[in-house]
Amino acid sequence: MKNFFMGIFYTVKGLFDAVLSDIYLRIEMAALSILILFAYAFDLDRAGWAILALTTMTVLGAQIMNVAVRRASSEGKEVGTAGYISSAASALVAAGALVVCVCLFYDKEKIKWALLNLRYSPHALTYLVILFVIDVLFVAWFEKPKRRKNGESYEEKK
Repeated sequence: MKNFFMGIFYTVKGLFDAVLSDIYLRIEMAALSILILFAYAFDLDRAGWAILALTTMTVLGAQIMNVAVRRASSEGKEVGTAGYISSAASALVAAGALVVCVCLFYDKEKIKWALLNLRYSPHALTYLVILFVIDVLFVAWFEKPKRRKNGESYEEKK
C-alpha cells in the first residue's frame, strides 16, 4: 500500500516539476483555461466536452513527454536528435488538436452567439479579464529557480 501512495506522490511531483520547468507547457495550460471558458460560452454538448477533454489531455501529455525526453537527452551526449523528434511529435499532436477544435467550433452562428454572450454578460467579461491576467502571471512568473552545483555561488552562475 505504501508503494501505491508513493507512486501517486511521485506522479504529482513529476507533474509540478514539468509545469515549473517548461514555459511551453505553461502556455498550453493558459490557452486551455481560455478555451474552456469559450467552450462553456459555446454551450458544447457532452460528446463535445468529452472530445475536448481527450484532445487537451493528449496535447498536455505529449508536451510532458517532450519535457521528459529533452531533460533525459540533455543529460546524455546525444542532445539533439531525441529532443528534436519529441518536439516534432508534440507539435504534430498540437496540430491535430487544432483540427479537432476547428471541427468542434465550426458553427458560425454559435460562435457569434458565444462571443456576444461573453461580451454582454455582466460577469463573463470580468471573469475573462481576470483569467487572462492570471494566465499571464502563471506563464511569466511561475518558474522553478535554477539549481546551482555544490559550492557554486550566484555570481559564478552568471
